Amino acid sequence: MQQLPEQARFDIVRLDFGHWYAKLSYAGMYLKIDAGWEFQLEFKDQYGQIYQKVL
Repeated sequence: MQQLPEQARFDIVRLDFGHWYAKLSYAGMYLKIDAGWEFQLEFKDQYGQIYQKVL
């Protein structure tokens, strides 16, 4: 992780009742993972298109 450019960021947070949230972002793109009662993924590509998936 130390070799990534400054635009890269990774955050992980534990919320109440075993709920986890993570976000990896780089140069305007990101991947969000929301894990709790269900598992949700959200991805924003370099063109601003957002994709979502609930597992």
